[in-house]
Amino acid sequence: MKTTNFDKLMEFINENDKAFGRIGKVKAHMNFVESGYHQNFCTGADALGYVFGPDDRPILLCKTFFAAIAAYLANKRKAIENNAWSIVLRGVANEFKFAAWVILHPNKNADEPGNWSFEMTFAQSDYDEMVAKIGEESVHEFLVSNDDFKACFDKAAHDIGGIALYNEKYIYDACLLIVDALEESAHNLADMSDKFPVSMDLPRFFDLSVDVDGDEVYIGITPSEELKTVIKNDKATESDTVKAVAMNLRG
Repeated sequence: MKTTNFDKLMEFINENDKAFGRIGKVKAHMNFVESGYHQNFCTGADALGYVFGPDDRPILLCKTFFAAIAAYLANKRKAIENNAWSIVLRGVANEFKFAAWVILHPNKNADEPGNWSFEMTFAQSDYDEMVAKIGEESVHEFLVSNDDFKACFDKAAHDIGGIALYNEKYIYDACLLIVDALEESAHNLADMSDKFPVSMDLPRFFDLSVDVDGDEVYIGITPSEELKTVIKNDKATESDTVKAVAMNLRG
């Protein structure tokens, strides 16, 4: 079995546990490529009958997922203060898997436009808290399983990585595989986070952090500044949003 930088880091931490205790809370950052995401994605894909080799398609699909979410919400949102526009991924048993949302907050200066926030979560409780705060009647919810999001994902996949997706079920399955692989990678990082805070990022797409409190593992995820800019830019609501976002984030 190939030894990764993650394995080497864990070995170093375990060998120097007391030293780390004396040093105190030192933040560790894991490279996304070394996080185990690729292997986790491929293992999940194999179970569904999809075959992925050692190429970069799993990472390109991960980039596609986050680019598509930003482009989709940028197209759906409207300039109505204290309203939220969300996109939710649910599993085959309708269980909560992931959500992202944007909210337009009023500006303290009534003559100035409001400020957009863009948040993501793996936790149902975070999403429920947002809905309770905004008010259910002011939350405009869309689903990853909707046809128009699948079309957005399909176009982003083509524009980012030249990937052709053959049917709508494949797109939905890919979204589930991406989120499950990210969660599994985060739980691997949780092995370190009882010693110090741990994070990883996919540059230009998101930052992910892991905190452990007893038996509870909390995975925090923050969209990149590049994706936040997509939401804040009114021009992002034009018909070529998906292509513009994908081309800007390609590579």
